[in-house]
Amino acid sequence: DDSLRGMVALKNIDKGDTILDIPYELAWNLGMESSDPTLPGITVLQDYLKQTGASTDVKNDDNNNNQGNKRADYLTMMPKFMSEDCLGSTDFFSETALEALQSPLIVEETKYRQQLSELRFERDIKPLLSNELFLWKETNQPVTEQHLRWAVWLVTSRVLTVQGDIPTQKYRLMIPLIDMCNHDRQSPHVLTGRAVAGGRLKVTAGCNIQLGQQINICYGGGVVGNDRFVQDYAFLDADEKAYDIVAKILTGRQRILEGKNIDRPTLLAVSDRQLAMESLQQTTIEQDQTLLKEDDNNTLMSNDMKSAIQYRLGVKLALQKLGDF
Repeated sequence: DDSLRGMVALKNIDKGDTILDIPYELAWNLGMESSDPTLPGITVLQDYLKQTGASTDVKNDDNNNNQGNKRADYLTMMPKFMSEDCLGSTDFFSETALEALQSPLIVEETKYRQQLSELRFERDIKPLLSNELFLWKETNQPVTEQHLRWAVWLVTSRVLTVQGDIPTQKYRLMIPLIDMCNHDRQSPHVLTGRAVAGGRLKVTAGCNIQLGQQINICYGGGVVGNDRFVQDYAFLDADEKAYDIVAKILTGRQRILEGKNIDRPTLLAVSDRQLAMESLQQTTIEQDQTLLKEDDNNTLMSNDMKSAIQYRLGVKLALQKLGDF
């Protein structure tokens, strides 16, 4: 399939065999995990600009420059700025599409993330634009806050959080090849490794793989729902469990286990649950299904709007199974 994007087995692989084995030194360590991805986002943006021939304010020694040169091919494989890959994230949704999600919690977090990006841009990038630093090669114009937002999304969507040599240390790593694996919630393959010198970052086969089969991994440890996927990964997981998780969180049956990027208890407060449920009542399941059916040919609504309706419909159907909608 020439249209396939991801990893494919070039030979038969037995269960228990190593699929991918990447030396830690080839990974891109973007620092310790934190609640603000804009700092590593600037690092990614700066390196991208250097590899495309633009200037930044970063002063690197020869060793860092060599590392940057080695990273050039890797960076060219990243999803492009304002491509469909990134536009599927709520970070790039229109205001209309954001509201169409019928999710006050996602809207609040998305705007918070955008605010972090805007503040970082104003503080660390904008003061340097007058010196012709941070030029975007394709337009020969200074970068905008949206360029930083795109770089931050690359970090959010592609990094793996990997433990260091101390259990409390967790690092954001971009790992070539491993981060090209697509998502499958049912994937049995296992990711292992530590962010330590001499370490190996591996994907081990959890089942037999046939020549030509796609090699997928499970994003988010299998414990995050489509509220996170539409924000962090820019797509919706078709697996019903991705909506079931959201429904259980909204009804207080489950805590938020991963990906909480805003100051809120892991078990939603009753007021947050009520607000979320009231918002979903704006349209019925039948109305949402009709809207999507009318746009079977993808000509009537924008992609972000369609994703918003698909999201809210999936959540409502999951709530219906629980007897709460």
